Amino acid sequence: MEKKDRYRNGIGVVALCRLVLAGVLLLASGVGFVLMRNEHVLVGQEIRALEEESVELDRKIEMWELRIAGIHDRQEISRRLRWVQSDLFEIDSAKVIEIAPAGKAYKDESSEEVIAVPRRAVSVEGSAVRIEGGEQ
Repeated sequence: MEKKDRYRNGIGVVALCRLVLAGVLLLASGVGFVLMRNEHVLVGQEIRALEEESVELDRKIEMWELRIAGIHDRQEISRRLRWVQSDLFEIDSAKVIEIAPAGKAYKDESSEEVIAVPRRAVSVEGSAVRIEGGEQ
């Protein structure tokens, strides 16, 4: 009789079902973990790419700001005007008067706009006065 029971499984059907169910649950949780981890890695790569693009755009903006500052530099403009033989002439800095606004913002009589920036009066060869620094 021992030979007949030799190949017989000592585990019952219920125990075998429990083992299979535990294996399936373990496999499902492992697959879920791997899928979530892959998703996190992909999102991290997208964030890194966007941050690198942002840094590159910041570099380009800074480069353009430096170019604009160089173009609008007073000496550069003066050099270019001399090069094209412009009729404009340099303003003597001794003839420039800077007038700061009062403590509060004041209203310009000719418009409804409130002006709160300093103005500069420049005397130009005679009685003509040109005012810079605000809407006329």
